[in-house]
Amino acid sequence: MLFRNFVSLKKWVVYLTALALTLTLSALAIGQGASRDQTFIIGTSFNLKTLDPGRSFELTSILSNKALYETLVTLAEDGNGDVIPQLAESWQISADGLTYTFKLKSGISFSSGNPLTANDVVFSIERFQLLKGPASFLADTIDSVTATDASTVAVHLKQVDPALLSKLTVGNFGILDSKSLIANGGTDDVNADKSDQAENFLNSHSAGTGPYLLVSTDLSTEIVLARNASYRLGQAPFAEYILRNIPDAAVQGLTLQKGDIDVALDITADQVATLKGDSNVQIVPASPLITIFLGFNKKPEIAGGNVNQVLVEQAIRNALDYQGIDFLGGVGSITPATIIPVGINGALDASFAPARNLEQARTLLQQAGLPNGFQTTLEYPGSFTFGGIDFDVLAQKVQADLAEVGIKVTLAPEQIDAFFTRLRAGQIPFFISFWTPDFLDALNYTAFLPGGIYDGRTNWSAESNSAVYQQLKSQSTQVQITTDNAQRVELFKQIQLTLRDNGPLVSLIQPSLPVAASAKLKGFVFNPQWRVDPYIVSRQ
Repeated sequence: MLFRNFVSLKKWVVYLTALALTLTLSALAIGQGASRDQTFIIGTSFNLKTLDPGRSFELTSILSNKALYETLVTLAEDGNGDVIPQLAESWQISADGLTYTFKLKSGISFSSGNPLTANDVVFSIERFQLLKGPASFLADTIDSVTATDASTVAVHLKQVDPALLSKLTVGNFGILDSKSLIANGGTDDVNADKSDQAENFLNSHSAGTGPYLLVSTDLSTEIVLARNASYRLGQAPFAEYILRNIPDAAVQGLTLQKGDIDVALDITADQVATLKGDSNVQIVPASPLITIFLGFNKKPEIAGGNVNQVLVEQAIRNALDYQGIDFLGGVGSITPATIIPVGINGALDASFAPARNLEQARTLLQQAGLPNGFQTTLEYPGSFTFGGIDFDVLAQKVQADLAEVGIKVTLAPEQIDAFFTRLRAGQIPFFISFWTPDFLDALNYTAFLPGGIYDGRTNWSAESNSAVYQQLKSQSTQVQITTDNAQRVELFKQIQLTLRDNGPLVSLIQPSLPVAASAKLKGFVFNPQWRVDPYIVSRQ
């Protein structure tokens, strides 16, 4: 109760601060040349390093990629995970499941006027692979891409990949104008990770076939897009499409109520009741497929000899007040069993989630030789709200929970880009992070299994001789080539039960993810993969 009172007081302070800040933001809220009615503005907390589709892997770039670039295939508008054609007219899968052949739609041109050809598809996918960016693991099963004629592309796989079509909907597979890119330093040469020089060009120009064009970029404040006059499906709904960095959730809500933005992506649960009472605002149903979690670095020299111990990790699992953490996310928030969120096919339901047991936590610490606890530092993105969760408040809750078993936690908030740079380098001992689905298939979460990208972030491979690690490594290899759905679900169940009790992560919350939008919008639905679909939203 004391913590909840503290949270309420903090939110009142934030609200009053926001009231002052929103007056300043109002002066910036009009579009860059278009009338307000012709401008669509999204308020969000920026998580952004680049607009280069081959190099991007942050939340904000997912939003911009969707508006600027198209992919061979995409998801149905209802967000149910069905894959439908976009730049491809049709596709065929070989009998052995190792070759996908795509026939391109005719008459499509890039914003430069250059026609879309199979060579552009080959260039774009090869460049994405060879840049070796943070999302390149999505293309790991692709062996080669070839143009069999000007409008036909064959994607050849190293192994059967039942999630390939889902992966190809991701914006990193956006098809680029190869002629424009090559003219501006782009390459799909084998050494592209060192020789490609097109990132600066793509941070200030777009090279796609999407409904919008890139006009201006400030990676810390605002991205401005404008209608692509030559878009193949006709005029885009708005003359301008703006992504605005508003890191404070309360400011997002107030700015939306003033009519200065059209969507507030990061409001918190306590704002929902107020916003529901405003006739100018609609609360949009969302599919909460976000997971927020604690992570442990397994390398002793980085972890300091405590949080890398299995007994300590299990003690922390038992010490956390999961019901209290769910309170922070509001009605509908749950504790997922593992990193795979409820709603993804193959995920365990919430009945398998961990539960608090303080007595067991203290026993485990005693068994670890730490009966009086220990001191540690918890790092996380500070001044950051996502999925309705204020990460500063969440970190304070974790700190309070662990203090009850003698673990004294010093909080170390960081600017989000700096945090992820260190996390990706495997340099953070103990952290809070989050994951949104890159594609809507449980195979996305093999990134957290042995051999996945989180091996490097947690240095779990340092424990590669452990029975648990080897078991999961074998199961991960098996599940990635299993096409029978019942077998996949059973394998994922086994994997998750092991991860829940022994992995280097502890799932904290799957938030209810409130999203607020202007009541004047029509066609606005929340998509769990890219959140906002620029193809279908318009103003009444």
